[in-house]
Amino acid sequence: MALPTAGQLRRRLTINKRIETPNNANNLDSSYAPVATVWCKREAVKGSAYFTSRQVGDDITHRFTVRHNPTIMAAADLGTMYELECDGQHYRPQRMYELTDTDRFTVIEAVELGSRQ
Repeated sequence: MALPTAGQLRRRLTINKRIETPNNANNLDSSYAPVATVWCKREAVKGSAYFTSRQVGDDITHRFTVRHNPTIMAAADLGTMYELECDGQHYRPQRMYELTDTDRFTVIEAVELGSRQ
């Protein structure tokens, strides 16, 4: 993957952490608190990359490229405790990795969940 230019990082991505609190019905209520809001490049995963991810059960639908951010890297276990929001759509992060070894950009691959009610 090529490094993104500044003009390609034109969307706002909010990384939210899920907070679960017990309720009176002995269940958990989930709410989300923002951890970081950054500029990103969002791209849909298409073609062979999408079908390859489906074969191994990942179902990756979107890829977000952001500038390296220590706050995001601290949340390396994105998993089910985090949710991404970009342009009113919500995504479940699946994995995160550095684009290059220079700690300039981080790529987050995610599954689209749709808009939250």
